[in-house]
Amino acid sequence: MLYWAENGFCIWMKRLEKESFRWPESENDVLEVSQVTLGWLLNGLDVSQAHHSLHYSSTG
Repeated sequence: MLYWAENGFCIWMKRLEKESFRWPESENDVLEVSQVTLGWLLNGLDVSQAHHSLHYSSTG
């Protein structure tokens, strides 16, 4: 990851073990992710299994 921090670019790297990171198989599989989702990916979570927040309402 390359990012700007105050007075220069920083490079951040994390080694990904074999088969622990799902890589897109085609351009259609490529996702734009938020900072939160990027954190999930870097912690090894599969974002394809994530779901939207559930909202509940009172029944009575």
